[in-house]
Amino acid sequence: MFRAGALIPIVSILLSIPPVAGAAPGTQASAQYSNDHANWDRLPVVNYYQVKTLLQASRRDWGPTAALPADARQNIRRGKTMPAQSRRLNARLVQQLPRYDGYQWWRAGSDLLLVRTSNHMIFDVLVDAFQ
Repeated sequence: MFRAGALIPIVSILLSIPPVAGAAPGTQASAQYSNDHANWDRLPVVNYYQVKTLLQASRRDWGPTAALPADARQNIRRGKTMPAQSRRLNARLVQQLPRYDGYQWWRAGSDLLLVRTSNHMIFDVLVDAFQ
C-alpha cells in the first residue's frame, strides 16, 4: 500500500494540471487533439454525385493529364499537404463547381482536391473524378 507521504506529491501534480475548457465539472476530459476545425457547422459538405455530374457535363473544360508518380499518388489524402504536381482548374470549370469559403478546387492527376487556402492542406479528395 502507499504511504501517506508518497501520495502528496502525486496529488499536488494532478491538482496543478489545468482543467480542459468546456469539460463538465466532475467528468474526465478526453484527450486534446490539435484540431483546426473548431467550428464543425462551417465545414464544407461535398456532394460527390453533384460534382461528378458537373465534371462529366463540362468535359470540354478539361482534358486528359499525365498520371501522378506512385509516391505522390499515395500521399493524396485528407490532412496531407497538396502535392507539387497539382494544378489549378480552368476558370470556367471553377465557376460551375460548388464554392466553399476558404477552400479551392485543385487537380492532381485524375483526382479532384478540395484544398484549404490558408495552409494548402487537403480537405477532401474525389478519386478519379476526371475519368
